Amino acid sequence: MAKRNQMSYTVMISGLAMHGHGEEALRIYSMMLEEGLEPADVVYVGILSACSHAGLLDEGFEPYGCMPIEPNDVVWRSLLSACRVHCNLEIGEIASKHLFQLNSQNPGDYVILSNMYARAEKWPEVSKVQIQRFKPGAGIQLGRGREKNPQVCLARYVTSSMQKHLRDDSPDGVAAEI
Repeated sequence: MAKRNQMSYTVMISGLAMHGHGEEALRIYSMMLEEGLEPADVVYVGILSACSHAGLLDEGFEPYGCMPIEPNDVVWRSLLSACRVHCNLEIGEIASKHLFQLNSQNPGDYVILSNMYARAEKWPEVSKVQIQRFKPGAGIQLGRGREKNPQVCLARYVTSSMQKHLRDDSPDGVAAEI
């Protein structure tokens, strides 16, 4: 390309990110900075995406040291999702902590973290996240004419699930005795 500008770099970085070429996207990003071009916000999302697809989670944090804006819930959620894909619970916990501090109203954030803990067989943490998920302001809206106490809702859900499991999987009448 004869003349590169902010737009051409942005397109190259985003395209490389979509196709999983994280290291090449980082190289193009470095070239952009060396030429003195100011990256648009979308470039940072592209870099984070490229790093997450290529498993370069540590490098994904790098651009934020020089970012002119604070990472928002979309950025932290992208990192959390990348951590889920690459089984990086340590950084996933950091991303979720930031999401929860931003008062994210997305219940999916809790589900992703809970599933990551379950994959790591950290059952007490799974329970904590699930209970936290049902606290007021955590994204789950309770009380559509039903119980408004989150612990009661969770207890009813668990009890109902256990009863269904016992009914469906028990040999002749064992569930009835329970």
